[in-house]
Formats: sequence, structure tokens, C-alpha cells
Amino acid sequence: MGVGFRFRQTLRGTHHRVVDPGVERPATLDVEIELPLARLVRRDLGRLRGTFDAPGLAEDAPLDGAFLLDLLDGKITYDFHFAAIDGRERRFHGETEFELRHPIRTLEDVVGRVWDDEREEARVLLSVPVVDGTWRLLRTLQASFSRRVG
Repeated sequence: MGVGFRFRQTLRGTHHRVVDPGVERPATLDVEIELPLARLVRRDLGRLRGTFDAPGLAEDAPLDGAFLLDLLDGKITYDFHFAAIDGRERRFHGETEFELRHPIRTLEDVVGRVWDDEREEARVLLSVPVVDGTWRLLRTLQASFSRRVG
């Protein structure tokens, strides 16, 4: 049985299509993140589920993907797939890098890109205010227990 923890996080910001960089639209990522402790130690991926909303691109689209918290390299990665409003699958890849000297300031912004196959379709800048986001994270934090498969 695997032991870990799970929490919820909401990030808000903007996105723009690569073909129209002057038009900024809102974007929201609402996710539940599950990190098995064994994987955290190995710097492997945890699970990410939730919704992605970006008008003109996705409307509260369900998502499923991976979350990496790499303390040694100072990086957090969000990587997931979702169905765009045209019904086709897209991939979001976003990262934030943090510095131990300035952890609060560097954890607030996630810079991401939306890919349509091999073509970059949109750029996304999401933020989670660390003070408010930390309180929500702590309120939703819970232990998780799962059976290992395989």
C-alpha cells in the first residue's frame, strides 16, 4: 500500500493564442494533486486531476496528468491533457522554479504552454497567491492511501 498526501490548488491568470498575442483572456486551473511519499523521495511524478478553463480554448475541461515536485532541482511541473472546445485533445505543460532564498516570491507564478500535437497553440501565465493559496492547500491537505499495482 502506498502512502502519500493529497491537496487542492486553484491557479488563476491569463492566456493568449500564439497567433494573436495581443489578446489576453482569463485562465483558471483547479486541480487535486496526489503525491505518494515514495515517489516524492525519488523525484517521480504524482497525479494531477481537475479542470482547466480558458475561454476560446477550453471550458471547464476535465484534465488528467502528472505533477512533479522536484526539491533538488527547484522545480514544480504541471503536465496534463484536456479536450479543447473543438473536441480535440491538447497538452498543457507548465513550470515554476523556486529558490530557497525567496520561496514565497518564486512559487507564485506558473508559466505554461498549450500544445496541439507538435504546434504551440497558446501561452499561459497562472498565479497562486502564496498566502491565500497556502491556507487553501492546508485546509484541503489529507493523507492518501492506495494499493500498489503491479
